[in-house]
Amino acid sequence: MSRYDVRVYSVVFAIGIVLGVLVGAGVALSTGDDTNVQVLSGTVNSVDHEGAAIGFEQDGSDVGEGYVVAGARWQGFDGAWHDGRDPETGNPTCLEPQSSGQKVRLGVVDARSSEGPSGPVVAWLQCLTPATERWASAQYFRAG
Repeated sequence: MSRYDVRVYSVVFAIGIVLGVLVGAGVALSTGDDTNVQVLSGTVNSVDHEGAAIGFEQDGSDVGEGYVVAGARWQGFDGAWHDGRDPETGNPTCLEPQSSGQKVRLGVVDARSSEGPSGPVVAWLQCLTPATERWASAQYFRAG
């Protein structure tokens, strides 16, 4: 085999590698995860008795939505992120049971499944302000 043949084979081999990488990248991008996180900022209008679910009103809207936040990653006032599935860090500290008025930011994804429930899922939550109102039993009072 001559030097010319080695160079031709080397060039053909290099072109094959580049084409393989490009085709592989194209396939990965076309079949990749198309999950988009929708970032919602707003006010909590209620926290359930366990701190696991909230009523939420997005800024600029007068329509409330309910979200389960148990298990979601969350960021406290100190800026540290916590694993909501960890029993020691638990639910977000700004979501005290039976409280409201907190400003939060939610990362929500739309879960789609043919095998089970579908709908919005809170992937993460940022605590922006503490609760402004709390209630005990049937009595309601302002935090202060």
